[in-house]
Amino acid sequence: MNKNTEGCTDKKFENDINLTKVKEKITSNSYIDVTNDWVEKSKGINKKIKIFQKNEIFEYNGKKYLVDNHYVKYRVKTKEIKFADWLSKNTRLKIQLNPEVEYPENISVADCTFYKNDTFLGNYDMKIVTGSSKQLLFHNIDGKNKQSVNFLFETTQSPLSMKELIVQAEEIFKRKAKWVREIGIKKGNNFIILKNKNIKNKKL
Repeated sequence: MNKNTEGCTDKKFENDINLTKVKEKITSNSYIDVTNDWVEKSKGINKKIKIFQKNEIFEYNGKKYLVDNHYVKYRVKTKEIKFADWLSKNTRLKIQLNPEVEYPENISVADCTFYKNDTFLGNYDMKIVTGSSKQLLFHNIDGKNKQSVNFLFETTQSPLSMKELIVQAEEIFKRKAKWVREIGIKKGNNFIILKNKNIKNKKL
């Protein structure tokens, strides 16, 4: 049974998308809920986070780079590692936290790459947000289309409710940034992935 977010309370809505519960998909004309594609309902924890060390080879979009901390630098923040750790623990997906490529120039690299059973799922930018703006999500992706078309938001410290954040995501898909393919939103232990219905580009 599908249902829209309109008219439901935040508490009931959040219970629907908590990873520890059986959830129903939410739908709209702009997106589909693809959270279940990420979540494997199985016992135990099999989290996998790839963190690079100096002199390791980093592969991205079919090209290889040497992490030398000069041309290719590893600047992953602790909050990003914690976010990735939570995602991997709860989805059982492998997450590669990517370095930054400063040379060759004009190489845009997303923050992380996701794999399911070693199958490439896509590149995603991670955003840790705390504000309360009605355009909070949009302001954090505006102009980032060369880096990624997929975005994951850690919003636990934002006063905005999950319902309000999903409304913002819908606005992005409909008119503000139609090039965005997927938006993931985490708030506390609640998590949802929304996919733009109208975009036809490949996973990037």
